[in-house]
Amino acid sequence: MKAKELVKNPKIKKLWIKCGSILIALFVLLIGLVVVTLVLNNNYKVAYHYESEYAVEVDNPTKCKKNKTYELLSPTRVGYEFLGWTDLGGNFFTELSGIKADQIDLYACWSEPYFIVDNGVIKSTSSLLKTKEIVEIPETFEGIEIKGIASNAFSYDAALKEITIPKSVTEIKENAFIGCINLEKIKYLGTTSECSSSLESLDSVFNYLDIECTNGTIDGTNKIKTMYTIHFETFGGSTIEDIQVERKHQLERPQDPVKDKYLFKGWFKNEACTQAYNFNDEVMNGFTLYAKFELDPDQIEKEYVTVIFETNGGSHIDDMEAEKNKPLTLPNNPTRDNFSFNGWFYDNEFKNPFEPTKPVEIGMYLYAKWGPIVYEPVLVKFVTSGGSQIPDTYTGTNGKVERPADPVRGTDVFKGWFKEPTYQTPFDFDKPLTEETTIYAKFEGLVISKVTIKFIDIVGENEVELGSLTINEGSVINSQDLLIPTKDGITFYDWYYDKEFNNQYLLTDNINEDTKLYARFEHLLGFVYDEAGTVTGKNNTYYIESIGTINSNNITIPSTFKGKDVIAIKQDAFKNSTVSTVVIEDGVELICQDAFAGSSLQSITLPNSIKRIESGAFKSCSLLQKVILNEGLAQVEIDLFKDSGLTELVLPSTIIKLNDNSIPNGTKLYVKFSNYEEFSSHVEVDVTIDLASMTLYYYRDDLTGLSGPYWSFDNDGNIITA
Repeated sequence: MKAKELVKNPKIKKLWIKCGSILIALFVLLIGLVVVTLVLNNNYKVAYHYESEYAVEVDNPTKCKKNKTYELLSPTRVGYEFLGWTDLGGNFFTELSGIKADQIDLYACWSEPYFIVDNGVIKSTSSLLKTKEIVEIPETFEGIEIKGIASNAFSYDAALKEITIPKSVTEIKENAFIGCINLEKIKYLGTTSECSSSLESLDSVFNYLDIECTNGTIDGTNKIKTMYTIHFETFGGSTIEDIQVERKHQLERPQDPVKDKYLFKGWFKNEACTQAYNFNDEVMNGFTLYAKFELDPDQIEKEYVTVIFETNGGSHIDDMEAEKNKPLTLPNNPTRDNFSFNGWFYDNEFKNPFEPTKPVEIGMYLYAKWGPIVYEPVLVKFVTSGGSQIPDTYTGTNGKVERPADPVRGTDVFKGWFKEPTYQTPFDFDKPLTEETTIYAKFEGLVISKVTIKFIDIVGENEVELGSLTINEGSVINSQDLLIPTKDGITFYDWYYDKEFNNQYLLTDNINEDTKLYARFEHLLGFVYDEAGTVTGKNNTYYIESIGTINSNNITIPSTFKGKDVIAIKQDAFKNSTVSTVVIEDGVELICQDAFAGSSLQSITLPNSIKRIESGAFKSCSLLQKVILNEGLAQVEIDLFKDSGLTELVLPSTIIKLNDNSIPNGTKLYVKFSNYEEFSSHVEVDVTIDLASMTLYYYRDDLTGLSGPYWSFDNDGNIITA
């Protein structure tokens, strides 16, 4: 059959139409499958695992598009802090973005529990809770009703200031809050009848703190009035009756006691009468005050002995009549030309030096010891007034400075060296010097034109003049006259001739015309703004990220930057750095883990604002030998000084625990406690700390007359021992 006839055949024609419809339908179905596949591949599911039936779930997205970003909300859980969402690989998520998988499982990560609870009784608290000033105990914790607080549960929590106790608590054991030195207020939400520990007798529970009972009434004020007994020991003097003083009130000074043939010298806190009592202090507990008496000198018959001074060629000193059994007050030291006086001795072989506090018992000779005068080297600077420069130098052991070669200034004539820039007094090179000295070269000759150098700082688009200097035309700027400006948080780098800092000024440059020099500043440390408080724990603050572009090994870490508080030094900030001396300003609160680990640190000054130093912060600091930890620290964290060069450590009175490997064996420990019993009762020492290998010194305000392992600070803040 021919093709034309096939086309005209109705059956064939109908078959062609049916086949075309099927093909079109198949094509539409294929397009739909492609679209569905693309849509499905652009979506993914999220499953959230809260890791506790007591966590409060949040409305986070479960069906998401791969091309969108989703912020994640944080769940809550009583007695825990939420640390973040994490997958099985340990990756933390604050948002969902760039997810390629079709499904992802996220797990809630929680801190350690605030409370250690056993059968409804709080036994102890976590180190995390011990950083909080305000604490509210829940009625239930992980489904368990809180019914009681055990002895020492909150003991020695230095940060705690206020705590709320639910009415479900019906028993509070003795010493539950002992040693909480900053605790000012405790709220009990029940009534006095609901707590088996009568609030009127809870002094032993709350360690003599004010107690507020929401529904009950105590003396009509909701507070206990705690009274303390002050006893007075007069050592045989007239009797002073005990005085009752209300807590946080001042003790009124009693009448002075009297004792025959003695003079009353005041009230003291210790029996040795070395720590005077301040009647302006608030009374926080009962105690005994001790009266100090001294023998009335008018009641003593004085005896005198003769002291003869042998000056051995020095100026004459008359014999002296000295009061027996009293320390000798020496006359002015003798003098001898070209010799230095080296002190008085009891013998003419100069083996027994005079002791100024030793009482005189018999007549005696004192012998003057002399030695050659040895001068300390002092710095001498030469100002050549535009002439050829002469470098600074030091005096020799004879105290004299060597005369340098005469400076040259063009055709001018050098007229000598003078003590003053006005050339009044010629300088004597044969006279010894005892302090830093600047001498000035005088020239006479042609009148030299002057040029002015202006020192400029670029502030925004404005030029701010920092100062100016006038020098001779064609001369160089003396290094001591060059202005070195400062700015908060950044350091001065150098001077430039242009605003773009392309043409750097050099000290050897001759200045031939009026000139502007522009100051270039660089950041000293790497600051990071912590808007959400992720590192510092406080919003809208700064922390130190790194050593930045610092060009010095001696740094000061500021407490403010750009008007905001700097309160933390981040983990690894100065790790393995060459920084050697660090001063931290008051206001910085946290030094994070390994912050100075492995660095060249030799000295660090810690302010009392530091609340915590995390583990390993000074690990492997082999040059660090002595550290004074600030008041307010509660723990010496794990590995804090591990593998360091530490040999001396001052522990504050607020310390309550020495953790694993925190202090090297053999270290000298200076503790703010009066004896070992007091130290061991306040401070928990981990078994890895070998106290037997260490020397412990106990604190005393005054070391006079003491011997043994005691220490104190001198007027310059240095450690002294007895």
